[in-house]
Amino acid sequence: MRNLLLVLFFSPLYFYAQSTINCGNTEPIYGKKSYHTGSTGASLAIGDPYVFNIYFHNEQDVITLTENDYLKAVAYLNQVYNQFDIFFKYRGFVDFDITPLTDMLNIVVRETAGDGSALTPDFINISYTTFLTDLPIISHEVGHILGLLHTFQGSPREERAFINPITCEFDPAGTDREIGFFFLDEPDDDDLDAENVTRETTSPDYNALDAGDLVVDTPATYPTPNVCSDISSGVSYYIYSNEVVDETGTPYVDIDVRNIMSYNEYPYLDNLTLGQGVRMRETIANETILQDRLTTVESLYEPYSGIYRTCCWQPEANENPPRFQPGFDYEFVACSDSSILSLGRPLPWPYEDLTFNTGDVVYSFSSDYEVYEDIVHLNNTAIRIVQLEDTPRRCYSNLAKNANSGTIVKFNDGVFNANVTATAKDSLGINDPNLVNNLENGLFLIETNFDDGTQDQKVILKDNE
Repeated sequence: MRNLLLVLFFSPLYFYAQSTINCGNTEPIYGKKSYHTGSTGASLAIGDPYVFNIYFHNEQDVITLTENDYLKAVAYLNQVYNQFDIFFKYRGFVDFDITPLTDMLNIVVRETAGDGSALTPDFINISYTTFLTDLPIISHEVGHILGLLHTFQGSPREERAFINPITCEFDPAGTDREIGFFFLDEPDDDDLDAENVTRETTSPDYNALDAGDLVVDTPATYPTPNVCSDISSGVSYYIYSNEVVDETGTPYVDIDVRNIMSYNEYPYLDNLTLGQGVRMRETIANETILQDRLTTVESLYEPYSGIYRTCCWQPEANENPPRFQPGFDYEFVACSDSSILSLGRPLPWPYEDLTFNTGDVVYSFSSDYEVYEDIVHLNNTAIRIVQLEDTPRRCYSNLAKNANSGTIVKFNDGVFNANVTATAKDSLGINDPNLVNNLENGLFLIETNFDDGTQDQKVILKDNE
């Protein structure tokens, strides 16, 4: 079987400096105690995907922000929350206007110090330094808006000396740590009590259903537990000491120090639990203020900018192609239908219409692909968003463009260099439906010239193995 692949180049998206998260939101919002705690029978199979409109307000002039900066934040949020069928649709940005849009989640980039705070869906505040460098904090604040509390909710802490120092092999100050953080058994101002360690439901100390973050499958914790982290490898874990106990005297054996809703070293905050996912979805389902910010799944198959060619030669369509937001695994699948013009249907085809022909994946992008300008919807392809479904949608097959000639360029060494063989094709040759299938194995550039003066280029890596 022949496989067609677009050659793409990938590199890591995010690099962080070590720090500790500092969130301004400590008060519970909405009617949280009525929502699922993830204790038994937690399941995400409770409805369709939720898609939020998201909009940015830049309220600072210390640094210059570009649209790619906002797209990077939206991509990160999707990478974190898509596992729970929660999606974000980028709707743009504005400078120096904090008037909230009531049908959007509004992220306000401010000049003020600190990391962030989540007051309401109208004001998710992020400092400009956090916005550019510390994307896990943005996901933390959005988690609050979607109904999540801190994993240490109601649990105070204090710093003091260990009787027996604990060991951290990555500690830059040495292997023995003499000073650390402990649970402080004192009343807290939060509405919720501290969560005890035990998960034995028959124990008199069991309170996970009604205390802490109200999510049972997040282990009990306290602010900033003792953590060992290695920046070079990305390893981060809780350091156990039997001296660190909850208010019942039970040691904290298992703490999720990588949970996004904790107060730990944010380079490593990358985890949410199933119970937290269920809680968010139930919050969305029960809170009108969040439902008002939702849009359709179809919107994710629409470009955030650019235009489609609708009939004839449109230079602006070449200069401003339809661009799609990063953060999803995209597969652009070959599609065509000769009746598209005669039926008078718009381009691209409606989301609901699946009557076009589909073939191999022509080109694709991973969710962490970082050259955002490349993610465009080209002619004769339909869109598959892997995080949503297997079905390709919105075939764009503009048959008003007639291919009149072209060139097949083979890279003889199998890499992009000047050692090439170019073969010209006339109208019959360039329109041959078996053009790609008849190619031998190798790396090719197919240039197609159209009657309207435009040209398409596709890179093909052919492999029959």
